[in-house]
Amino acid sequence: MTARSPLVSFVMPVWEPRREWLLQAVESVLGQRGCELELIVVDDGNRHPVGDVLEQTDDARLHVIRVRHGGPSHARNAAMGAARGQYLRFVDSDDVIEAGSIAHLLGLIRGRLNLFSYCASQICDENLRQMW
Repeated sequence: MTARSPLVSFVMPVWEPRREWLLQAVESVLGQRGCELELIVVDDGNRHPVGDVLEQTDDARLHVIRVRHGGPSHARNAAMGAARGQYLRFVDSDDVIEAGSIAHLLGLIRGRLNLFSYCASQICDENLRQMW
């Protein structure tokens, strides 16, 4: 797999984000180990363009597209149209994912394209205290 043909396309719709949470979410995706990836961040018609928040993130795997506001499904569909990966992973702009989580999921499906995999989530409050 080359950088021009990523194995996993991460799809992140963004609407009125908290700056620090968005930056952590993007960093957690770009910090994945054990796979080739691209991150498609979709600015869902925010008043302040998300690209401005992410302009300091210098990583060729990060792609920001801007669409008119249409909600998360509209934003995800726009990202899927731009995605080049064999696999998709949806991640929200306030999510932080473990560094090896996608490699683990890829190991479970072992290259089979007719499978769907998922993982558990830990829900935290705004101070990152686990709620459930």
